[in-house]
Amino acid sequence: MLNVIFWIVLAFSSIYFVSLIIYVIGLRYSFHPKKINRPFVSVVIAAKNEEQHIDRLLDSLAEQDYSADRYEIIIVDNESEDKSLAILKEAEQQNPNLKILSTRGIVSDFTLKKAAMNLGIENAKGEIILTTDADCELQSGWISSMAGCFDEEVGMVAGYGRFQYNRRIFHRLQALDYLMLMTAECATLNLNLVWGCAGNCLAFRKSLFRDVGGYKDIRDRIGGDDSLFMQIIKKKSSLKIVFNFDPRSVVRTQPVDTLFDLIRQRARWAADANYMVHLNIPFFVVIVSTFIANLAPIAYLIGWLTGIVGIAPLGILVTLKLIGEGLVAWRGTRLFRQTELCRLFIPWFLVQPFYVAVMGILSFWGNRMDWNRKRTPLDLMKQDEH
Repeated sequence: MLNVIFWIVLAFSSIYFVSLIIYVIGLRYSFHPKKINRPFVSVVIAAKNEEQHIDRLLDSLAEQDYSADRYEIIIVDNESEDKSLAILKEAEQQNPNLKILSTRGIVSDFTLKKAAMNLGIENAKGEIILTTDADCELQSGWISSMAGCFDEEVGMVAGYGRFQYNRRIFHRLQALDYLMLMTAECATLNLNLVWGCAGNCLAFRKSLFRDVGGYKDIRDRIGGDDSLFMQIIKKKSSLKIVFNFDPRSVVRTQPVDTLFDLIRQRARWAADANYMVHLNIPFFVVIVSTFIANLAPIAYLIGWLTGIVGIAPLGILVTLKLIGEGLVAWRGTRLFRQTELCRLFIPWFLVQPFYVAVMGILSFWGNRMDWNRKRTPLDLMKQDEH
């Protein structure tokens, strides 16, 4: 029986290993736009309780090198409970390109962030929609770089986001983990596999948004305005989805400061992964394989310590992970010029199995959280117990 279980686990771990090798291969290819375009662009951003970050976003938007008559900025306040809306209204008076909307009192088919995003997109004048998050900082060439990727064959463009970090190991581990996600995103899009993206650096055609029904198919998901929406576009459109590797497109965002906030953030992300079974079966198989490949070493370590199994199975599983993830980290940190994060690889590698296993379990509660409110799946689990 133990042998059968091991072979099943090894099969899933091998799928995970192959996916890691695919990431390494995919990084060798990159998208290059056929020509430089200067379309009219609408930057659409949803904001909720971002008074501590919104000034940095506004400053970076004001410094864009794109022609002022070729873009607009629409920020939709999603019923903030702090001073975000007041700050935005004041900024609107000083920037003719800035338009502030609010979901307060608006009846929508959508809830939370997607209600705000949908309102902003419907009011956008541009054919090209750029999205980012309210806690991000943008390069001065961000709009130019993202807009320049669109030609007649491209319908959606994803870009690179990176975490700002200091000497705190907690922040640096988050930065490396996010870099690994971005590396997988870049590689798979380069190979036209279309597995995922991040909403903090994304662009798409407004006409395409309407053609695929916008967020209609994922209206009941707390998130999904990025990776799930990308899957819908892939499923319903023949237009290309590409990754923009131009350094000017890099978006900087802040890591969270506490374990509490990390659990809330990553469980919400993982909730989208669970829904992939409805949109992309091959990717869902990889997601399941990733979970098993990280859970299995923990189980076999316990089994070895208690004398149930030998050390050989544990060694095989750990070696597969170490080689595959090590190659991805090595290539990704060099490609995205964050080689200093390689020093964190071993601590990250040791923590990763526990992190993935816990997030995989908590993801089943992730879709029940409120957007940008201090409630985690742990709170929901306690609520269910009562």
